[in-house]
Amino acid sequence: KLTDFNNNILANEKINFSILQGSGALSSNFANTDYFGLAQVNLTLSDIPQALAQIVASSDKNPSVIAIFNLTTSPNVTVMVQDLFNNVDLNANKLQDQIIEITVISDDPNIPANSSYKVWQKGDLMKVQDIATGQTSIRPQLTITETTEAESNIVSFDPQINIYVVKTKEKNQQDEMPYTLTYIDNSKGIIVKTESFYDIGGLVTRFTTEMSNFIQIPEANNIWVYNVKTEKMFDAENNLISTTTTTITNRQVNTGLTDLDFQ
Repeated sequence: KLTDFNNNILANEKINFSILQGSGALSSNFANTDYFGLAQVNLTLSDIPQALAQIVASSDKNPSVIAIFNLTTSPNVTVMVQDLFNNVDLNANKLQDQIIEITVISDDPNIPANSSYKVWQKGDLMKVQDIATGQTSIRPQLTITETTEAESNIVSFDPQINIYVVKTKEKNQQDEMPYTLTYIDNSKGIIVKTESFYDIGGLVTRFTTEMSNFIQIPEANNIWVYNVKTEKMFDAENNLISTTTTTITNRQVNTGLTDLDFQ
């Protein structure tokens, strides 16, 4: 992204790209900045494990204005996508039911700025009580609907933190978007973040959900659960639009809830 000293976007400026060192192939050696000041080319990395590629982008008008990117391919990946999601399911299935209290803080104008709830959950059954008003609502059991067939593949792996990134989109989808990136900690069997990308009229928007403050619960066969969930919406210029943070407290697990508790 090209801007001036006052952070004003510079459109229709030529940016040159080149590989300083390492292996790989660029789709083009230059690109012009668009209306939002963005210039983009595609880099195809070598399939050699842990190979480095160093890329430089420079302004054609002022070659001293540069940005350098260092990219390294992951080690050989022997884990399959289904292995990752099976591990996530194995962890999740340890939780039979739970009773929790949640606090939701948001700057999204479509939802309350601050609210608190008590939640009873068993499978896809859920009962929610607004702590401020005492009003209770019950979500009926979900019905199974036909789902669109999807295809997923592992796009990266960070061995230092054991995080795999899985890209998912519709099978035989012609356009690059929409797609979702799922970040999975395979050692714990947990999803730590999802990123969904959409292209609306040529403008890319992004929605992220990040889980954090994970704890392990011995009384539920050492299941890993998160205590904080943060959802963020970004606009086509990658500006943050809204943030919603859900914090879980007073968790009780596998208490023996039955279907009668949701009537």
